[in-house]
Amino acid sequence: MATLETLHRDVALRVFRFALLPGGPPSLEVPQLPRPEVHVARRDAPQVPFDPVPAGVTAGLDAVKTAAHIATASKALRDVVMDDALWKKPLAALKRVFRLGDDPLNPSHGFYGSALQKEKYRDPRHEESNDDRSVFTQYRALLRFVEMTCEDFYESCHRDVRSLAQTVGMGPMSQYWWEEEAPAEFRGYLVRGDLPPPRDWYETVFTDATIGRMVWNSFSRGLMRGLFLDDWDILIGGAAAFEYETGNRERFVHGLVPEELVARGYMRWKE
Repeated sequence: MATLETLHRDVALRVFRFALLPGGPPSLEVPQLPRPEVHVARRDAPQVPFDPVPAGVTAGLDAVKTAAHIATASKALRDVVMDDALWKKPLAALKRVFRLGDDPLNPSHGFYGSALQKEKYRDPRHEESNDDRSVFTQYRALLRFVEMTCEDFYESCHRDVRSLAQTVGMGPMSQYWWEEEAPAEFRGYLVRGDLPPPRDWYETVFTDATIGRMVWNSFSRGLMRGLFLDDWDILIGGAAAFEYETGNRERFVHGLVPEELVARGYMRWKE
């Protein structure tokens, strides 16, 4: 009777390919956080259950874990399940979606933070020894890096956001602005919508959880183009990345805040 160990190599590879990644991995794109967080009972209530790691990354991690377990059964099975041909396409797909960014260890790129942080968030593809590794090992290392970076970036998007929420809720979106006149940066392309303003923008609209969702949904897609300075600022600094005159702050105040107001019905685009 034929077994996986006695099957022709190509047949065994097809069996493992179907068993480990049936139909190919699910989506590798970073998921978006839905809106139900606006219904949390208090400011510090947790977000709705949400996994920031792409489903395709989780499926890939499950596959390499299973393959590593199978590889311990026998040398014949290890040779098949670790064959480069089995992992080339999944690795190529992962590389296409999560592109290689700047190297945080390169001093010319200007990344701040500790040496440990720079080492932790350094894409394994920057390592000189990466090309000498098997395809399976490269795939596993990149999957783990993406998983860790997505999880940590999500936490950073929700870290110390209260000051940012207060800035938005008590600053340009304040009751005074609503009753008087919009700041110059909003004037001319936004007008008030049909929804009456809330009593307190900070407590009702721009809560900590809402700010975290706005930041994640807007900036997390940057993880797929590889880490650059703007993404790094959020990953390392959290809400502090929006405290100063930076491109991140400009994009948040002049882009995300108006979009949120329009989505909620408080404002509409001027025709």
